[in-house]
Amino acid sequence: HLEAVQAYRRAGDDFARALQSAPDYPPALLDRSLLLLHQAERLARLGRFPDAALELESATSDCDALLAELPEDAAALLTRARAHAQRSEMMRQLKDSKVDAEAEAAAADFAAASRAEPGSPDVHYHRGLFEAVRGRRNEAAAALQEALRRAPSEWRWRQQCTQRLDAITRGA
Repeated sequence: HLEAVQAYRRAGDDFARALQSAPDYPPALLDRSLLLLHQAERLARLGRFPDAALELESATSDCDALLAELPEDAAALLTRARAHAQRSEMMRQLKDSKVDAEAEAAAADFAAASRAEPGSPDVHYHRGLFEAVRGRRNEAAAALQEALRRAPSEWRWRQQCTQRLDAITRGA
């Protein structure tokens, strides 16, 4: 995992250099925010919560900058929702009192992303994962079912979504 973390850091440095020439270029901001989100997920799995929190803060800032220019951008809303959801989960593990505010921010961004792109299976899938972590099984199952209903047959998350839905419906 450490090599992957270092690779993400190098990629982030490359994005930072590229963004110096066009600091508010929306596609680059979105790509960097996704990179930071994945980096934070890896750091959290390693138990490096303070480092993960910094990456999530940077990802959220990039999404905020993009959304200032394109307020209805579903990908930026989804990425920011995922960052809030990850931060909420870390806070829950650390018994931080701000966990509810992060969960509410994530829920609001998932709802906004769904309004911006209602046909997106990705939005429903990630919202389903978020609801499952929160222990809201009915909401999680409904979101995952909606993701599968909207997804094309070759959708990249189909297998994971089906497995997660099966686990929720079995009570696992």
